[in-house]
Amino acid sequence: MDIQILYEAFLASTGVSTDTRTLQEKNMFFALSGLNFNGNAYAAKALNLGASFVVVDNEAYFDKKDARYILVNNSLTSLQDLARHHRSLFTIPLIGLTGSNGKTTTKELLAACLSCKYKVHFTQGNFNNHIGVPLTLLELDQYHEIAIIEMGANHLEEIKDLANIALPTHGFITNIGNAHLEGFGSKENILKGKCELYDFLNNNGKSIFYSGQDEMISQIINNYSTTEKVYSWVKEVEDTSSLSLVVDFKGEKTATHLIGSYNINNINAALSIGVHFGINIPEMLAAISSYQPSMNRSQLIVKNGYQYILDAYNANPTSVSASLESFAQSSESLEKHVVLGDMFELGNEAINLHREVIEKAITLDFQSIVLVGPLFSEALESLKTGSHNIWSFKDFNDDFISHFRKERTKEATYLIKGSRSMKMERLIEIS
Repeated sequence: MDIQILYEAFLASTGVSTDTRTLQEKNMFFALSGLNFNGNAYAAKALNLGASFVVVDNEAYFDKKDARYILVNNSLTSLQDLARHHRSLFTIPLIGLTGSNGKTTTKELLAACLSCKYKVHFTQGNFNNHIGVPLTLLELDQYHEIAIIEMGANHLEEIKDLANIALPTHGFITNIGNAHLEGFGSKENILKGKCELYDFLNNNGKSIFYSGQDEMISQIINNYSTTEKVYSWVKEVEDTSSLSLVVDFKGEKTATHLIGSYNINNINAALSIGVHFGINIPEMLAAISSYQPSMNRSQLIVKNGYQYILDAYNANPTSVSASLESFAQSSESLEKHVVLGDMFELGNEAINLHREVIEKAITLDFQSIVLVGPLFSEALESLKTGSHNIWSFKDFNDDFISHFRKERTKEATYLIKGSRSMKMERLIEIS
């Protein structure tokens, strides 16, 4: 399929859709398929719903008499090729963001900072994979002056592929942690996989931002040229009466709606990259102060008199440890309790890593530790701890809910964290 033919169809459409449930009038529908679904089967439905064109990769679903059908070898590859072509027509800066932890918060803080001066296009939600990145790029329009594209990965070569689609001019890796070990195999491979973004930038003479706070990145950054270090401009203000983060920049204090000292690195990255693009720091600090976290990320929620720190968008051993340490060190005067759900995609090290998290939680002396999921249950059993304030449940079941409702108190703050598929935010819903 000639990319120009595909692009002309795109220009004649109102956007791109891969889901008939959210398809809008005159959208261009790409029939994507996977192990358990065949998007081609929805092509006719998409047209009935008002699609301008449907892109299919199975002749059995192609109607050669209908000019609205476009037959390609692979619908996903065609979507990615279309996105790359569309992006290549823009000369604006495009910042690629990846990392084991903090990439979404950094992306949103950076978008808030850059919006002080520019019309910014940035990844919405978790659209950071081989489908989400192309869809985000295809929303670029002539009004945008700068773009931020989040890139997620759980195996080698994935960031490389996303970079070759997004064609970033700048890039930043937040950190390297124990995430997606099942796919990467080792922490060294995680570093290698994330650095595929830096490899692309370096090979194309583009700009690299890096954090000196990450030991593994600091050890390899000299392999690259055109690098710019993220400054540690803001520090955490300790001994405040608020759970929310208060930062200090040269004696000036700024209150935020963020929870957790680990967000200091995310703020510094947003400020440093913002300064690179000509935005003054006071404006950016005001933007950061106004930023409200969402989507179950480090949110302080009070419901029916109970206080929660909901950080349940995702979890891995590195992010959980950081959350536990930050919570333990906070000046919160109420009792501190933690509720942890299983962490996934950790491969053969899953039980060991869950056990390490339990051991860390025990040393931090919380009033109670509640563990949910079969991985935490097995890890606790292997630990054979005699600690009296730990409860474990193999599932988010009635026994767990009953225990939580019985034991919770309004004189406490509860840190809730777990991998996305654990849906730990359900605890808030039952309050």
